[in-house]
Amino acid sequence: MDESEGSTTTGRDALLFRLDRLGLLVRSLSSRGRRLASCVPLRPPPAVTLEGLLEEPLRLSPHAYARAEGKIITLEAPGSWARMTFHERSLLPLLYDLAVGRHASQMAAATTEICKEAILAVLALMSRCWLLETTEQEGWSGHDLRFHTRTRWGYARAALGKINPEGEIVAQSAREASAQSIHRLALERPDLPRLLTTDPPYALVSERRQSVRRHGSVPLTSAQLSEFLFRTLCERSGRRPYPSGGACYPLKAYLAVHRCRGVRPGFYSYDSAVHELIFAAEPGHRLDKLLADAASAANVDQRPQVLLVLAARYSHVRRSYGDLSYSLILKEVGAVFQTAMMAAAAMRLATCPLGCGDSVLFSELIGENPHTETSVGELMLGSLD
Repeated sequence: MDESEGSTTTGRDALLFRLDRLGLLVRSLSSRGRRLASCVPLRPPPAVTLEGLLEEPLRLSPHAYARAEGKIITLEAPGSWARMTFHERSLLPLLYDLAVGRHASQMAAATTEICKEAILAVLALMSRCWLLETTEQEGWSGHDLRFHTRTRWGYARAALGKINPEGEIVAQSAREASAQSIHRLALERPDLPRLLTTDPPYALVSERRQSVRRHGSVPLTSAQLSEFLFRTLCERSGRRPYPSGGACYPLKAYLAVHRCRGVRPGFYSYDSAVHELIFAAEPGHRLDKLLADAASAANVDQRPQVLLVLAARYSHVRRSYGDLSYSLILKEVGAVFQTAMMAAAAMRLATCPLGCGDSVLFSELIGENPHTETSVGELMLGSLD
C-alpha cells in the first residue's frame, strides 16, 4: 500500500469512527451473503462494547416490543439508544428462546439455517442495544416508560413540538358551534362584574381547594352548574380559562347528570362557544354504569350528582404535534382539573377528579368509535353537605 492509499484508509476510518460516536452509523450483520439484522441508532451510543456476553441464561427485556416496519420486524426497548431490525425470518425463533430464557450457546446450536457464530453475533448486538434483561430494569412499567421516552427530548432524534406549523388547527369550539340540535338547553350566563367584586380572594380559594367525594342531600342547581361551567370551560374571545398546547383546545366536555335542579337527568355535551348543553342520551343502563363507576373510583357508595367527562379527538392534535399529542392532551386535562377545583372552591361546591374511567362505555354513549373520540378524564361535581 502506498502513502496515498494509507491516508485514504485512515481518513475513511476516522470518518466512520466519528459517525459512529455521533450515532449516525447503522451496523448490519450478514452471513453467507444474507443480511440478518441491523442496529439503528436513535442517539449517540454509550461507552459499551460487543464483548462480555453473559454465560447465564439470556432473556428479552420485559420492556422490549416488536412491530412491523415496512417488510421488516423492528425490536426496540423504551429508553434504549438503538433499535434492531430483523431482515431474516430464521431469526424470529430467537425471540421465543429469549422469552423462555436460554444460554447463548443453546440458542446458537438450535438454529440450523444460520451458523453459530452469526447467532452469537446477533445476541451480542441485542445486548449492546439494551434489548436483553438486566437487574437494573425495574420501577417503570413498559407502557409508561415508552410514553415517557416518546414525549421527552434526549432519548431519540424525534421531532417534538409543533411539527406542522403551517397546518390548520380547527378549534374544537367551531365543531361544537356548528352542531345543530333541537335538544339544546341554554344556560344563563353568570354576572361576571358581580363575580369580580364578590369572589373570595385567591389565597382563600387556594386554601379551600380539596377533593370532596360525598355530595349533599340537596342537589346543586342549574344556575350553579352554569356558573361552574362558565368559570371552568366557557370560551371568551376564542380562549378558555385554562392553557392548551397551540391553543387548539382538543378537549370537549360531556355531563352525566344524575341530580341537578333545573336540568333533567341524562347525558349532555357542553358547547363552550355559546354556553349551552346539548342533549345526547337518555338515562339508561350505560349512564347508570358510568355514574356507578365514578362512585367506585372515588370509593364512595353515593353516585355523583353530576359527572364531568372530558373527551378528545386525538387526530385533532396529531396533525400538528405528532408523538407529543397525547402527552399534551393529558396535560390539558390536568389544567382543566385545577381550574375546576379552584372554581368549585370559590363557589363552595364539591368536586373530585378521578384517576380512571371507561372509555369504551363513553364511546357507546355518544355513538362514536373510541379511536375517533375518547374520554380522557372524569371529575365528580355536586353540592356540599
